[in-house]
Amino acid sequence: MDQNVNNTPVQQPNNMGADNQNPINMGADNQNPINMGANNQNPLNKLSLGNAKGCFGLSRAAIIGIIALLVLGMWGCGQYNDFVEKDQDVENAWAKVQNQYQRRIDLFKNLTKTVKAAASHEKETQLGVTQARAQQKMQAVEATADSLSAVGKKLNPEDEKALNDYAKAQQRLSEQMQIAINVVHEAYPDLKANENFLAFQTEIESTENRVSTARNDFIKAATDYNKATKRFPGNIMAKIFGFKERDYFQAQEGADIAPDIDL
Repeated sequence: MDQNVNNTPVQQPNNMGADNQNPINMGADNQNPINMGANNQNPLNKLSLGNAKGCFGLSRAAIIGIIALLVLGMWGCGQYNDFVEKDQDVENAWAKVQNQYQRRIDLFKNLTKTVKAAASHEKETQLGVTQARAQQKMQAVEATADSLSAVGKKLNPEDEKALNDYAKAQQRLSEQMQIAINVVHEAYPDLKANENFLAFQTEIESTENRVSTARNDFIKAATDYNKATKRFPGNIMAKIFGFKERDYFQAQEGADIAPDIDL
């Protein structure tokens, strides 16, 4: 009997079957944190994956690239708006120049009417050479003023040649008026007492000063705009958006001096 007892197999605790849940020796579904399979959920591995991917599964390089594009886009919008603002300043300054030129033209035309009214009191038989010459000069001024008024309305301020030709014509008109007024003064001495004729002296001086100021403002606005289109990196954006250099007046000799009209 003792022999049978001794031959009975002993169940070892370390020898488990298929369903053995021994934490040291687990199967394919083993969740042992020391020995994990393909479905490893190790938090250390998760950390390394997080470093490789950013928001929405984008890599660091992609995120940096997107941010750079956004910054570049915002800068480009700022440059575009700056060019638009400066271009509008040039347009506004040119409109003021046109306004003052037209004021000068209207003033000269009104003066010719005053002279005509004075001349109407003279009889044709008494019309001397001086009077005839004065009326001829005033008619020439009126014709030039009408012509410049029509040209000014169609003038493109971006055409440098047309711009400077127009400025020269305006200067010639002032000189023409100066000569005409001096001749009129000689032909019609009584005009010294004419209130409209006397008021003309003050008006023309004021107008010439306004023309000069408006021209200077236009030149300054065009210069600021041109500087912005030429400076780096603004010159690159100017080419992309199609902002071209603007032309402006070239200084005319004597343009800053009001006509010397002897009244």
